[in-house]
Amino acid sequence: MQTIRRLASLEPKCALAIGGLDPITGAGLYSDVKTFSVMKVLPLALATCLVIENSSGAKGVVPLAHELVRLQLKEILEDCHPKAIKIGMVYSGDVVELLAEELPREPPVVLDPILKSWDGKDLITAEGLKSLIELL
Repeated sequence: MQTIRRLASLEPKCALAIGGLDPITGAGLYSDVKTFSVMKVLPLALATCLVIENSSGAKGVVPLAHELVRLQLKEILEDCHPKAIKIGMVYSGDVVELLAEELPREPPVVLDPILKSWDGKDLITAEGLKSLIELL
């Protein structure tokens, strides 16, 4: 609780969450946005993919095109200067490479990679995992 109070006093209060969109809101960007909001931090959200799932499990992943991820990041960073960055689900190697090249170097980064769904479905490609290990 002391950590939340200490973080709530920082100005300006914005943080960037990077990850997948989970339609049942149990994880991913929706969960990060809720967490940031509870901490009184303005959530900035960059989507990397859509996870196709329901309460019975993950059915698939639809990655967003590299250019869409790049444009989201460009627009967010033109307007806001996050004090922290949280990286969750990236799915593909090209997104990892983009983040390694384009993310600002000054704010702290929390890397919380999502490798599998709760029911065992792979949520990162083999290339994505290799890039994640090498670059982030």
